[in-house]
Amino acid sequence: RLMLMQTSVFAGGWTVSAAEAVCAGDGVEHWEALDLLTALVDKSLVAAEPVGDGTRYRLLETVRQYAQECLRGVGGAERMRDRHLAWCIALAEEAEPQLRGPEQGAWLTRLETEHDNMRAALAWGGEAAAGPDSAMRLVGALWRFWYVRGHWSEGRGHMEVALARDGTGRETQSRMLGGLGFLVHSLGDSAAGRAYLEQAVAINRELGNYSKVASNLIGLGFLTFSHGQVAAARSFFEQSLAICREIGDRSNELINLNGLGNIACEQGEVEAARSHFVQALTISREIGERRGEAGNLSNLGNIARDLGESAAARSWYQQSLTITREIGERWIEAANLNGLGSVAYGQGNCAEARIHVEQSLAITREIGDRSKEVWNLSDLGQISRLEGDLVEARVFCVQSLTLANQLGE
Repeated sequence: RLMLMQTSVFAGGWTVSAAEAVCAGDGVEHWEALDLLTALVDKSLVAAEPVGDGTRYRLLETVRQYAQECLRGVGGAERMRDRHLAWCIALAEEAEPQLRGPEQGAWLTRLETEHDNMRAALAWGGEAAAGPDSAMRLVGALWRFWYVRGHWSEGRGHMEVALARDGTGRETQSRMLGGLGFLVHSLGDSAAGRAYLEQAVAINRELGNYSKVASNLIGLGFLTFSHGQVAAARSFFEQSLAICREIGDRSNELINLNGLGNIACEQGEVEAARSHFVQALTISREIGERRGEAGNLSNLGNIARDLGESAAARSWYQQSLTITREIGERWIEAANLNGLGSVAYGQGNCAEARIHVEQSLAITREIGDRSKEVWNLSDLGQISRLEGDLVEARVFCVQSLTLANQLGE
């Protein structure tokens, strides 16, 4: 009965190790967890489902609600929710450094599986006796997961609520501001994004956390570049690159090379751009940074497409698309689909082009990437024009232009 009540704090299921971490020590011994869960499964109170190499347990929602009422009745609800929050923080902070390395796919999937638990922990974090720093720590560790997996609006909501609370440490605050800057800019609110990133830079310089300074400068680089401020963007990337090479931060080094490559592309310096992207691709493969690999493959596809090398462009995009679908990277997946659509359009294959661009548009709308939505709408307008449907072409182009004006693009 006690195990049934205690597991009601989980949302979306749990594993044996999670039950051991959260439930053991308050009337349940660590070694008893598996036997007790098995007994509850035998009584059809808990469902057990094979997931990968292990088993995931869950309660039917009606049973979970009943068990929560019982837990409140015996006075253990707050204590168990505190433990659940602590477990979520530990998992998120363990995962955070792994989201930029060779194991990022597995860790992204694990966090996606536990996303409902993270949501429940954040809901409790604002009320928990541990104070606001607990919620801040959790959102600070989760922002990259939200960014890569396209949970931009949800992540922004959690982070802004946490940031509005008082009593947080400077280290935690700086992590959260930096992540929030990326998310807010991606959603089209560049002014707020820049303000958050500049605050993060100031705090991290004060703390001497130069790896974080480099990351914040990268965010400012991409933000200013998206608004046509090429000189400012180059300065941010070069400042960040110098820091990265001084401290040996290869993950951020490759992102800076990516940013400088994009600037070179914009200015028509094709060979310089290609050199930056190849360097970044080499680093990403050496350190196992799959997202960086996908991004630079996509960038090389862009160069090949612009040079009219359709076969090479298609190959680069397809290689990148495979990786993005493996790790669940929605933003670069959308970019690859748009690129494949551009290649098909350039070859006069409007039917194929429309399929790819419509898929890209659906993803950009799902994750809230309004900047890329502008380009997809514009491309659909060009496809309709080539097909001879000028009425539809005008509708798409007006939608694209209206949104671009709203964003200041």
